Amino acid sequence: MAPLLGRKPFPLAKPLTDLSAEETIYVIEHSGEGFRSNDEYESRLSRYAERIWTCKSTGSNQLTHKEAWEEEQEVTELLKEEYPVWFEKPVLEHVHHNTLSLDKLVDKTWMEIMTKFAIGERCEFQVGENKILQVVVVKVHPLEPKEELSSEKKTDGTCDSPSSDKENSSQVAHESLGIEPCNKIEESKRDSNTSDRARRSPRKLPTSLKKEEKKWVHPKFLPYKYDVKLQEEDKIISNVPVESLIRSERPPNKEILRYFIRHNSMRMGMGENAPWVVEDSLVQKYSLPSKFSDFLLSPYKPPKWTEDDECNGKEMYLFALVFVKMQKKYIPSAK
Repeated sequence: MAPLLGRKPFPLAKPLTDLSAEETIYVIEHSGEGFRSNDEYESRLSRYAERIWTCKSTGSNQLTHKEAWEEEQEVTELLKEEYPVWFEKPVLEHVHHNTLSLDKLVDKTWMEIMTKFAIGERCEFQVGENKILQVVVVKVHPLEPKEELSSEKKTDGTCDSPSSDKENSSQVAHESLGIEPCNKIEESKRDSNTSDRARRSPRKLPTSLKKEEKKWVHPKFLPYKYDVKLQEEDKIISNVPVESLIRSERPPNKEILRYFIRHNSMRMGMGENAPWVVEDSLVQKYSLPSKFSDFLLSPYKPPKWTEDDECNGKEMYLFALVFVKMQKKYIPSAK
């Protein structure tokens, strides 16, 4: 995954072909890019040394290309270790074509995975007082209308966990990363150098920034029923109540979730309602539905303009064009 230049991924040089044994190739060490021309190599190396690059996964900017590249690789490894694969699809389904801000999107998807088991999730099925079976969730039954209404009220804007990703993530998840949350007042007093060091270390904060953990109440699971498959035999048990299931692997905390969203999607535009778009390969892999038809068919709501918005007319026009093009791409009936 290449670092960003501005708000766009900067493409790497294409791999060289038809190489001869005697040919001299100039290679950039961290990216592995090869060049036949020394001038082209030096030009690219000089560009990469400028502090104009952004790490897509963390949002850290004013980095060299190598710093941004290494930070991307660190986040990639971190996600492999800390982000269970069964949480990929449910989170990406929420993210794709969503227009929420990143903070709100993180809160919403975090609450979703904390209150609901995911298809493919490995967990424990408690049978009676002394028997526990290892199972995998294969189906989630929809809630009854009354239960669904109640669940919407519980999850709409409410969160027992601390709401700020930077200062507060779940206690259990922090233990897995060796991170402790910091007080918001203390954050505002940090100098820029310390903030940059913390921001560019996805795995841990400096020891000097560690503070006492805050206690919080785990969100309650919503009353879904599940079909589960026994891991040791080919047998499915249907309509298992959530009270009988026990999580065997902790969900990602909000900081990890934030990395995951940034790592696998981009916001297309600077406007308040600019949509998030998941990478094409993941859209295809998980058959993510397009939400552009919902935007285009929903009642028009005049935007709230400010003095700064007068200069954004071109952006709004281009944004509408993107919607139309994406609709044609993802919705067959719109072609």
